Amino acid sequence: MSTKTLLFSALVFALAFSAFGQKTISPPGNQTVAQASVKLPTVAQVLENYSIAIGGREAAMRITSRTYKGKAIIAQANIAGTIESFAKPDAMTLTVMKLSGLGDFVQGFDGKTAWASDPIQGDRILAGEELARQKSLAGFYRDQDLASAYSKLEVTGIEAVDGSDAYVLKGTLPSSDPDILYFDKKTGFLVRSDMTAPSPAGRVKTITMLSDYRQVDGIKLPFRTVTKLPQFDIVISLDEVKHNADIQNSVFAPPAAKGALVK
Repeated sequence: MSTKTLLFSALVFALAFSAFGQKTISPPGNQTVAQASVKLPTVAQVLENYSIAIGGREAAMRITSRTYKGKAIIAQANIAGTIESFAKPDAMTLTVMKLSGLGDFVQGFDGKTAWASDPIQGDRILAGEELARQKSLAGFYRDQDLASAYSKLEVTGIEAVDGSDAYVLKGTLPSSDPDILYFDKKTGFLVRSDMTAPSPAGRVKTITMLSDYRQVDGIKLPFRTVTKLPQFDIVISLDEVKHNADIQNSVFAPPAAKGALVK
């Protein structure tokens, strides 16, 4: 797969993941400790600790929309730009990444139709595995109900992530490779997510590192995500997050439905 094609695939996935982003991809740190050799918590315990760590269900349910703005950098390719995202319940998302020298990468989901627009593929409606992946990531309260995002979720062991132990959860999806989620033992935060990025260019394995959790309106969000691929990293750092703005549903409509892309 060419660097340009891989970059496109990565950008598509970074956009999808952000609406929630090395030179070689390999597990950082120790091998996973098998369940047989150590007593592990249940899935419910890990997810409850995560819910509490990020503010709890009650605080999350007070949020009815989210917008954010930030920066996007691909250091290895000397590319920089901005990112802006809009989201609200019923799985409505829109993310716009503007990259110098490349153009605008836009991905949206109105709760039924997922779509994308970029200078490489143009405007298109997502289907098949791309659509399924978008649906799995777009839930507005997804972090408070992760178990329902998978047909099966299990704790498989403990692994070091950036020097700290994390519980490893394997999430089975019907239309893709499993997701592997890492929750820090001490903080409860989701600190790493290994996923497969489907795109017209093929399926790409990605590792996303999440850090710099900050509290906004009673809930904590990662202000920095790094999506790692073989040739480069896509670094997204947020500058501002706002909640409960009045966002019209038309913002999330496919380009053909509204005549033009969001500018």
